[in-house]
Amino acid sequence: MNKHTVRRLRDVLLAIVLSLAISIAWLKLGELPLHTALVVLPLIWVGLRHGGANAVVSGVVVGLITGAIAGHFGDIVSTALIDVLPYTAAGLAGFFAKYTQKTLNNRRYSSTYLNMGTASLLVVASFLAIKVGMLWLMQQEIPFTWGTAALAGLEAWALAFVILVVLARTNVEAIIPKRSRYLTRREVSRLLND
Repeated sequence: MNKHTVRRLRDVLLAIVLSLAISIAWLKLGELPLHTALVVLPLIWVGLRHGGANAVVSGVVVGLITGAIAGHFGDIVSTALIDVLPYTAAGLAGFFAKYTQKTLNNRRYSSTYLNMGTASLLVVASFLAIKVGMLWLMQQEIPFTWGTAALAGLEAWALAFVILVVLARTNVEAIIPKRSRYLTRREVSRLLND
């Protein structure tokens, strides 16, 4: 494997571990919508850093492990719909990866913030809508109301947005990997960008 593949796998594994850590840490408090929405934050980061496919793969792994921890493996269809499908919404962040990295590389921070905010809003809203919608569709008990889910979604979006902005301002390499596939060598050249 080359260095780029190793770095990508390391980032994907880090996102999976962080998502699972958030999920397990809050498991004792019950199925709270804020905790549920915060689980996708590392997956959004992977989507913005490496693209949607990596975020979807990470989401599937997190969904399967979360479903196994919660003991939902009785029915494969309900596990796929309730536990795995919502986490694949993190792949939406991949649509914003290219322009997030390009604008961040060119120090156009307002456009970078817009891309990060839009990506995290779409992922969190889609995640919660799919999660609550699938619980309702499968006629399972929904542990929170739509209003609580919407408020938790806004809180999770704001927290994800702030964390991503702080990450982008303090450590550009946390968002833009070396040899990014979204940036040309010319764009990465320090001689042209200084």
